[in-house]
Amino acid sequence: MEKSNDVLAQEVRDKIGRGFVLCIDPDYLLLHYGDITVGTPLPAKAIGPRYAVCVGTDGEATFWSMLSTTINDHCSRIPDAAKGGAFTKNAKPSYYRPDQLWVMTREMAVEAHIQVNGPLRPKFRFSYIDPELVPDWPSLPPVYPKQFTRKGLTVHPKP
Repeated sequence: MEKSNDVLAQEVRDKIGRGFVLCIDPDYLLLHYGDITVGTPLPAKAIGPRYAVCVGTDGEATFWSMLSTTINDHCSRIPDAAKGGAFTKNAKPSYYRPDQLWVMTREMAVEAHIQVNGPLRPKFRFSYIDPELVPDWPSLPPVYPKQFTRKGLTVHPKP
């Protein structure tokens, strides 16, 4: 019996934690949730789909750094030995921004992943980065945005 998309999505939500990697669409998150970043301001142009690594969690909040194959002044390289899973097929070096974190719920991360990849498949291969092998792994910020409601939607308090 094939697993439903809901079951597969729950498996992804359950695996999200420090070092977990997903391919997501940050532009989708910006459009539907607004600026959910901490640290260095966002660039003015579109970001585009990319891999992101979860640097940690705090209750409902998960913290992510967008990965890139392009180096700039604010990036740190991820050692090749720290990378595992499907995204290691890319032979280019991977960089992340320790000075800019994206804050979202597990549900928001899965939503942004599905925007890039379509429905989840039973053969979905998980990727990860071993934080112990990354010299300047980011710390979680003490204060962060909690915009976990889609724009245009109102959350009504429970009676």
